[in-house]
Amino acid sequence: MGTPATRAAIIETLLKRGYVVRKQKSLIPTEKGMQVYYWVKEDDIANVTLTGQWEEDLQKIEQGEKSPTEFLQAMKSYTQDLTQALLKLTIPQKKHLQLCCPKCQQQTLKIFEKVVKCPDEHCNWTFFRNVCGKNIDEQTLKNLLETRKSPLIKAMKSKTGKTFDAYLILNENAETSFEFPKKKSK
Repeated sequence: MGTPATRAAIIETLLKRGYVVRKQKSLIPTEKGMQVYYWVKEDDIANVTLTGQWEEDLQKIEQGEKSPTEFLQAMKSYTQDLTQALLKLTIPQKKHLQLCCPKCQQQTLKIFEKVVKCPDEHCNWTFFRNVCGKNIDEQTLKNLLETRKSPLIKAMKSKTGKTFDAYLILNENAETSFEFPKKKSK
């Protein structure tokens, strides 16, 4: 991926934009990263032969065997063509569940990657989807909103770093809290 000189910056950009996540010493593509891959996998841009050809052309420029102007013109033309092709792609929008705001009971919630909010600015109910290190998926959110209690969420982390299991509870004011599982008696 890139040259040794540019690789670290490329990786940081991919991480910042949410295309990959770091898992120990590996980079794992996110759903967003996989979507981009599926959009471009058949295009030349995803072909290592193309980038290999560019590297070869750059070496020829370095050695005075190829015109930099010619190379730049070819790159500009390729980039314009690729951009036009990508702009014509229709990107399927992920269908979110239609969930009613638990506070105002009037609006359909807006579901984003990191937050869920009521669009009514007077209500302004907000739920952050990362709870104690666990990302709350839409199905868990649906259960919480419909039954006022989520399924048991395992291995959440406290501020001190201890792990715990708990249910998310939604009270009558649409505020969340934890309910801990009953300890089994011996």
